[in-house]
Amino acid sequence: MRVTGLFASVLLLLACSSSDKTTPENTLAACQDESDNDGDGKVDCADDDCQVFVACAHERGRDATGSDARDGDAPARYDAPAPADANGEALHPVPDLVAEDTALPPEDTGGGNGFCDPCGYGSLKGRVCAPSEQIYVSGATITIETTDCAGEPLVLTAVSQVDGSYLFESVPCGYQTVHIEKGSFVYEYEVPVKTGELMDVSGADIKMCFGASIVSIAVLWGQWDEMNDIVDRLGFDHDWFYYEDTLYSDDPDWENEEAVQFLLDPAWLAQYNILILNCGSAYQKWVVEFPDIEDNLRDWVLLGGSLYMSDLAWIMGEKAFPDGIDFYGIDDKGSMASDGPQIIEGNQDFNAFLVDAQLAAYVGGGELTVHYGPGPLISIAAAGEGSLVHAKAHIKQCTSMFDSCTGGVKLDEEQPVIVSFSPGPTSGRVVYSGFHVDEQEQQDKYDAVLYYMMFML
Repeated sequence: MRVTGLFASVLLLLACSSSDKTTPENTLAACQDESDNDGDGKVDCADDDCQVFVACAHERGRDATGSDARDGDAPARYDAPAPADANGEALHPVPDLVAEDTALPPEDTGGGNGFCDPCGYGSLKGRVCAPSEQIYVSGATITIETTDCAGEPLVLTAVSQVDGSYLFESVPCGYQTVHIEKGSFVYEYEVPVKTGELMDVSGADIKMCFGASIVSIAVLWGQWDEMNDIVDRLGFDHDWFYYEDTLYSDDPDWENEEAVQFLLDPAWLAQYNILILNCGSAYQKWVVEFPDIEDNLRDWVLLGGSLYMSDLAWIMGEKAFPDGIDFYGIDDKGSMASDGPQIIEGNQDFNAFLVDAQLAAYVGGGELTVHYGPGPLISIAAAGEGSLVHAKAHIKQCTSMFDSCTGGVKLDEEQPVIVSFSPGPTSGRVVYSGFHVDEQEQQDKYDAVLYYMMFML
């Protein structure tokens, strides 16, 4: 990333040295002294604790050696191409709005150097974005807790707009800590504000995005969906539980499968903020053979964990929270019998409507076509009390599968296809979608829907 005069000035301004190896990496000075102060093997901006500072924006997501924090041979997120539509245009790009290239004065230590003497007010412009730096975040809460020029406590708040932008027009001069929060995603950075001037951290050279590792995400493989693609496009690190070999073996040993052991271990589950269950058939077996899973998921969500379920993963949420969503037919068992909700014939398109106004604004329209791939798929009768419906589709389904409705019509109505709910006042959120990631003709729109839903977790 190119370093502008403004950015270079910040780096020079904050440079200092320290030999105290017990100092926490929680100050600007400790993050610029070329020392491993807290003894965790990470120096300066490579330390996660330092990534809240503007001076470390260029290093966010890197490890102690300066390499990208991802494991294996995956490309570094800095080199990955931005998500694009069929015409090659970037999806939800963050415009390169660069701040005025003005050198910043030293931090005011009370000696009257003109930076904040006398005290005055400036403005701050930013943009909330995913670690990929190309996808913005709508509806995030931004807070600055500070003191005004009279020394009185002052709390400033804003909400990011559809394009992720936010603006504080009157911020006391000095170094201010900006707190950003959306769902499980929380981030802070420190920024200098000069009297009478705009500090712009929304551009290409100084862009304060969520870090790749600010939340712990676990993703379980499934035969028919790839929500992990959405996580990758956003740029978040995640742990991957893959169990295809076990699923297709002659005699699956589920008890010794890592994904099952993970769900059966509350302490292991508690290491994650977000759990994503791709559509797969194994969940039907797991909830029957390992009933502790539903208790563990319920407790984990009630303690603050957030769960995303796709299509056949419905049974996991249904077992843990039976009142969250009313699935079609008998939806209280781990069975795909004819009286269960797996009735929507696959390989057909439906007209969908984004009934969540904020989601529709984010996507850029309230209608899209939803493709249902290999089926039959899950039908939702209604959202439970207190649950939110984000999208509906007009579903038409024959009484007998795979005919032309000559025997009658079972469904011909608008049904929810994306629903979310929080089962408790301090719990995380459960999100369910009934169709898959990478099979949509309007892929850019559908990706935007899932970006939005990810930040609700």
